[in-house]
Amino acid sequence: MAPCCSANGWIGRPHVLPVEQMHSFWVVNQAMDFLKRSRDPACPFFLNLSFIDPHPPLTPPAHYYERYIQRDDLPTPVVGEWAKARGKFPTTLPDFDPASGFQKGLSPDAPDIALDEHQMKCARAAYFGMINFVDDQIGRLLQYMSGELANTLFIVVSDHGGECPPPLSLCCRSQCLSLALAGVGWCQRC
Repeated sequence: MAPCCSANGWIGRPHVLPVEQMHSFWVVNQAMDFLKRSRDPACPFFLNLSFIDPHPPLTPPAHYYERYIQRDDLPTPVVGEWAKARGKFPTTLPDFDPASGFQKGLSPDAPDIALDEHQMKCARAAYFGMINFVDDQIGRLLQYMSGELANTLFIVVSDHGGECPPPLSLCCRSQCLSLALAGVGWCQRC
């Protein structure tokens, strides 16, 4: 969590803390500590990591933010059909009509806000930077586990996938979740 930022706000800027003090870095450090000290290497293990990122506040480490804020080719936001069905949705187009009910400045948590083009670019750059940061942290863990990868099954579920009741549903309530499986030879054992 970034200081002075709402947990669900639209702010997109670099984080003020060093990488080593950010949640995703800490999560991987805890996992590596568990693998090194807390388990019997002769026994199977289950390790559940829960990354907050990418999630508002959109505050990646500075060098990840800088990597994306300078780009002009970031994909534009996708507005889902469910949002279009509401009859109105935020826009950054020059013809934005403030009378539509979307506004900026009252609450950073407001579901109906409008960001100007610069603010939207900052939010997108920060979001992509956070994805890149989490990806690098998972890569750091995989590198640490390089000697055990042949006997490891990785299951990655996006967003609130860890909260889905069994059996794992890929569409919990209002959200569809991404699921990725990886492991050497795991299909033969299914």
